[in-house]
Amino acid sequence: NLPSTIFRRWTHSREEDTKDVTVFRPSNFAFPLSRGREGIEFLENGEFVYYRIGETDRSEAVVGRWRIERDNLVEVDFPTAQLSPYRLIMISVDNDVLKVRREAR
Repeated sequence: NLPSTIFRRWTHSREEDTKDVTVFRPSNFAFPLSRGREGIEFLENGEFVYYRIGETDRSEAVVGRWRIERDNLVEVDFPTAQLSPYRLIMISVDNDVLKVRREAR
């Protein structure tokens, strides 16, 4: 099971990324100004929303599905969108930060 703190909208904090780790913060975090930011959202019903940067720098939601493959590995796919499926390895999550490693499937 995923921890309850993960069920919210997370925004990519690219300034904090490392070579292997992608960092997300809650959407209400005080981010530096940016022309747009990607985000993700886990819903308890198994839906996954990827917020990509649209043509006008506004977020566009793409709905997919998530499922736990094992312990800290989550499979994400988008059956009705033209996005490639991927894996998220959960490194850590709490109220303030979500850290993941993304892998192609």
